[in-house]
Amino acid sequence: MRLSGAAIGPDTVMVWTGARELTVFGRAGSQWSFTVPAAPLAWQIAADGVRIVDARGTIHRYSDAGTYEGAVALAEAPGTINQAALSADGRWLAILTDEIQLFEAGAWRPWAFVHRRPTGWREVGVDISANGRYVLARFETFSDLGLELGDNSEGLVISAQDGNVVYRHVMQQLPALEVALSPDGRWVARCEDDERIFVDETTSMRPVLQLEPHGRVTCFGFSDRLFGVLYHHGLAVVDVAAARQAWLDLPEHFEHLVLCERDVVVVHPELGAWWVPLASLTFTAAEG
Repeated sequence: MRLSGAAIGPDTVMVWTGARELTVFGRAGSQWSFTVPAAPLAWQIAADGVRIVDARGTIHRYSDAGTYEGAVALAEAPGTINQAALSADGRWLAILTDEIQLFEAGAWRPWAFVHRRPTGWREVGVDISANGRYVLARFETFSDLGLELGDNSEGLVISAQDGNVVYRHVMQQLPALEVALSPDGRWVARCEDDERIFVDETTSMRPVLQLEPHGRVTCFGFSDRLFGVLYHHGLAVVDVAAARQAWLDLPEHFEHLVLCERDVVVVHPELGAWWVPLASLTFTAAEG
């Protein structure tokens, strides 16, 4: 459900159209694809190329034309990797084995949060902000940890690399949940049960806005300054900092959403990409 692509230029976007297939769409209607050898555990798409993480934690780099440009392997084997997350520049890699570990340019780095792990804590998911400064850990508990929730609670915490926790969300049992971090780690968005979207400010843990359900969410996520949600037949674009929101009805069920500097691009698997200028959207005050 997270955004599955990114802009690679002012007039070009790239999205995942298969487990191993990347497709490039141009504003003028051009389209072409290439494949990578294995489905990635994590990835980043940018103007300077594509980075994907394989099952061993190796970061492979491809040009935007699909040419292989080398790899950065982990200096030590971490064990079986269940999940991974990559910073935008490929420098920082967070992996989940039996616990979360951090690597910088392939070398293991200490994460001060390890000293805050209580007994009876199990990490089950990981993400990292695009700037590499914040790590998100999904967890579950299996003993009474003094959280006033008893056994079998679930939640997520976001911490800086110094281990300082800046955000915490804990419940007796979380609903079906997808989470996205803004590139700078300032905002976190939760999509509950594929329909309800909540955006919080991390450092204050302050609720910022709640989007009214408009049916099933197809995908959602942040760019540098915007937050977007693609529904089956609609699109919400939010300027979180300014508390402004725009809505656009869509004629088809698009599968991909890319937030660009001046445009929003939605992609239909057969009809191609539709470029929507941000200047054409009408923003109104968003509900908190």
